[in-house]
Amino acid sequence: MLVEDLTAERILRWRNQHASWPKRVHTKAHAVRPATKETPDGDDTRRKRRATANRILTILKALLNHAFSRTAGSHPTRPWRRVKPFGKVERRLFGGARISSGPWRNRAKRPRSRLR
Repeated sequence: MLVEDLTAERILRWRNQHASWPKRVHTKAHAVRPATKETPDGDDTRRKRRATANRILTILKALLNHAFSRTAGSHPTRPWRRVKPFGKVERRLFGGARISSGPWRNRAKRPRSRLR
């Protein structure tokens, strides 16, 4: 497929389809199909699959932007910019409280060094 053939709808369909695929596990070298693991269908499982789809979508967009910059803008509309990631799928912490990324999230109270 060429980058010129991409549409926002096609990327959106791919993102939604990827979020519904079952969890993949290590596959043996001689296997014909990728191995998957059945997981219980629940809110947390859906959130995890959507978070994975968001990470892969981010990589895809970076790849497309890089290709766009290397080819002097062969696709004028850049339809991948209109596809947004799933919302509210960041990690859960302590029974349902959500955290997002940031430098403050890993700051636990630690004993201070006594070498001062």
